[in-house]
Amino acid sequence: MGFFSGGQRPELAPANAVNALTGLPDPNYGREPASVSESLPPPPPQPKDPSEATGTVVTLETTQGDIVVELFDEATPITAGNFLLLVKSGFYNGLSFHRVEPNFVIQGGDPQGTGGGGPGYTIPDELNSHLKHDRGMLSMAKTAEPNTAGSQFFIVTGGPETVQHLDGQHAVFGRVLEGMDVVDKIEVGDRMKRVIVVEESKQAPKAMDEAKRARVPDLG
Repeated sequence: MGFFSGGQRPELAPANAVNALTGLPDPNYGREPASVSESLPPPPPQPKDPSEATGTVVTLETTQGDIVVELFDEATPITAGNFLLLVKSGFYNGLSFHRVEPNFVIQGGDPQGTGGGGPGYTIPDELNSHLKHDRGMLSMAKTAEPNTAGSQFFIVTGGPETVQHLDGQHAVFGRVLEGMDVVDKIEVGDRMKRVIVVEESKQAPKAMDEAKRARVPDLG
């Protein structure tokens, strides 16, 4: 399964004629966009301090420093719950950031380190209309086909002019609370030495349960 496996990111791709994160022709060009849910709740307000976060807080201990993130357990329970399950299993420990596009995204979570790997299953696209690809947001990587996300994720480093076409296509599920300076330092090959749960929210158990039920074995 190819998860954003190569190619150069185009400049803004008009009408999504080119897949946003592969640079390859998008087989979904001209099709109806993925359904975006307006029934999912909005994310909690941005906390002034990480200790005030209401979502699950996770730290990515990277070779460049620590990145502290908050997961949107309530706004995107399947996606956040899936990420949390992977974190708790140690899945991300030692994995690299295999793709870095300045002023766009950094991407990791592939056990192969090539952009073509995953956890052996996929989850559905959980697209919340309240969530946009603002700088510092975490979102799920996938192929051009719907419902193909698994473990690969990216952190947005660009502004609206470079990432707005990702809205409604990829599932935003968290945000950086501390460490955007570290995010901006990440280079291809930098690793997540360890990814740990700092504080689990009260919504986390339900989110993880939903994620388990939503997983579909990857037979590709």
